[in-house]
This record gives sequence, structure tokens and C-alpha cells, in this order.
Amino acid sequence: MPIFKQIAFILSVVVLSLLVGYAATRAWTDPVEAPPGSNIPTPINIGSNAQTKQGVLQVNADFTANRLIDTSDSSYYIDPANTSYSALFAGSVGIGTTAPSEKLEVAGNVRLYKSGAFPSVSVADAWGVEKVRIHTNGYSWFNGGNVGIGTTAPQTKLDVAGAIKIGTQATCNSNTEGAIRYNSDTKKFEGCDGQYWLPVTTDACGGITSVNFTYKGSSVNYGTVTSSGRCWLDRNLGASRVATAFNDSLAYGDLFQWGRLDDGHQTRTSGTTGTLSSSDNPGHSNFIYAGTTSPYDWRSPQNNNLWQGVSGINNPCPSGWRLPTIAEWVVEYGTWSSQNYYGAFASPLKLTAGGYRHYTAGAIGAVGEYTGYWSGTISGTNAYPLLATVSNIVGGSWQRASGFSVRCVLN
Repeated sequence: MPIFKQIAFILSVVVLSLLVGYAATRAWTDPVEAPPGSNIPTPINIGSNAQTKQGVLQVNADFTANRLIDTSDSSYYIDPANTSYSALFAGSVGIGTTAPSEKLEVAGNVRLYKSGAFPSVSVADAWGVEKVRIHTNGYSWFNGGNVGIGTTAPQTKLDVAGAIKIGTQATCNSNTEGAIRYNSDTKKFEGCDGQYWLPVTTDACGGITSVNFTYKGSSVNYGTVTSSGRCWLDRNLGASRVATAFNDSLAYGDLFQWGRLDDGHQTRTSGTTGTLSSSDNPGHSNFIYAGTTSPYDWRSPQNNNLWQGVSGINNPCPSGWRLPTIAEWVVEYGTWSSQNYYGAFASPLKLTAGGYRHYTAGAIGAVGEYTGYWSGTISGTNAYPLLATVSNIVGGSWQRASGFSVRCVLN
């Protein structure tokens, strides 16, 4: 065969093969048998047309998608980039469990956190009204009914099956009226009446009806009385009896200088001296007047801790008793029928107008005219007394060298 004929034959075979292959490709149809080895049936590609996969699609690597939609109901989906609603599920969601019994069930701990903010959790009722809120840095509340701690059937707004520990706070006003606190100083529970903290007790004296103690070297016996929620001795230190009138001289008692112990100086007829004491115990029974020398104290230098509570260095009251604070005196006179010495005597304490002893020279004055009682509260270089005249309550502090009556209160 001439060479040109051989070349033409070969080219004809190649062209024919290409035409047959093209025709076969154009006529290709998907296989009708299931793919072997659990392979995925066609078509899976990156086209823009929607595709359906019957059965489980398993991906053993990263998988990206803009949105996953339920094919039977497109209202349920997962859309991580959606800032309003990232997911909507028709059934229950379980985290750590394959059988959630609630809309969301977590088998493990849950932590709420938001950088730079304070997250909260709220629960609303069937009408969308918020009933419960737990806030990490704001107001939290339970307004859906009774709350039980240790009980599943609370009978009151708060029902605790166990002990409750109550702390303290200073604020007592109209906003906190009805609050209860524990006073760690007096070891008593107190309630806020909208203005003052008052002891919560039916018997402030705890069954104590009389107190025996040593006073000015002799054994004495005083009774007790309850007033303004506290337990008091029924008479002034040094008094012979409970007062029968605001000017009952037998009920006046002694006149103490602030911070001095029971050393006899308080006797109304005690001697006087102008020599100040350099110690807490002057070592004598004279009334120490301060003259015109500031800070008008019997002790130099001053000591603020002499009558501070039941453990005050020179506390003249029986063991377990102390001088009242000025705040306690304020509560007390707030209960009087009148804000004067008539109201002072009409109170359960039967306070008297025993006058005072002046700090300049030790002279006694205003007997029958001034109701004066020391408190344990200091004010700068002075201290606070309770003072009442025929017309009013006298506020302010007085010089510590002054002499006033002392009425003790149970700690």
C-alpha cells in the first residue's frame, strides 16, 4: 500500500475513535446500582442548584455552611452568622445527653459569661411577663410565687428548711423598714422600724429580774426594766430606789465624770482637785475639775477607750452591762410621751432630773431642772450625754470632766 494511503487510514481510525467516545459520553446515565463501600451516591458537587442526599452524610474533616435548613420544614434551621436568631429547633436540645426531657437539658455545668458586661437570666410566664431574674451585678428577684430552700412545698414567700445566717447593715430608713439584722456587738437580732434598729425580742431581759453587784465597795441589788426593746437597770447608779417623781432626790444617784471608774469621785459630796490624772485610775476619790484648760478632761492625755462598750477599761456597770450609746438614747427618748424631763420620768426607765456637776470647778447645778445621763459615745475631745429640760431635749456633746448620771443597759 502506498505510504499516503497508510497515513490516511490511520487518521480515519483516530477520528472515528474520537467520534465514538464523544457520542458515548453524551449518552452517559447515572448508575442504577448503589455505590459500593458506603460511598455517597451522585450527584455531590459545588453547583448552585439544590441537591438532596438520602441518608447520613458523614464528613471526617472541617465542614462549612452558611445555613443548615430542615428539608421538611424550612422554619427550623441553624445559622451561626445570624445576629438575631442563630438557631430554631422544633424538639428538645440535649448537651451531654442523647435523650433530653426538656427543651434544653445540659448534663454538666453551665457558665454564663460576657466580656465587659454582666449577664442575667430571666424566666417569663405564659404571657411573657418576667417573673424571675438572676442578675450578676444588679437586682435579682423571684416574683412567681413562694421560694423554697430545702423544701419543694414552700408555704410562705420564703420557706427555708434549715438555719438562716443573717448579717448586719448600717442603713435603716423608709426603704429598709421591716428589715432584720444581727448586731454582732450586742449579740442580738434587731429590726428596722423605718428610722432605728430595735432589738427583736419579747423579753429583752431574758428572764433577769434583779442584778447583784458590788458598788462603791458594798453589795447592792437593783431590779431590771424593759424599754425601747432593751433591758436596763431600774435605777441610776448610786440611787437608793426607783424614782417616784422626776425630782425624787433619793433616786438621783451619783454623778460620774466620763470614763472614770467606780472610785467614789461620783458621790455628790466628794472632794475636788484641779490636778489632772495621767492614768486611767487616778487613785483617789476626788472629783477632778478641768478649770478653763482645753480639752476639759479629768485625764491628760485623753483616753477614748474608757467607756467603750461592755469591755471598756473603766466600765462602772455590773458585769455584762454597759453605758448606752447615744444612738440608743435617741431611740429611747423617741418613745417618750413628751420630749422633756416629764416624758423622761413617764417612761419605763423613770429617769430623774438630777442635774449635773460642772467641769470647771466641780459645782453641782440644775438639780430638778436637768435630766442628764452619760452615753459611751465620744465626739472629738467631748462625749455625748442625754439632756432634757422642762421644755425640750438638748443636743450636742459635753466636756468629759462634767458629771452626769449613769444608767446601765444589758449588753
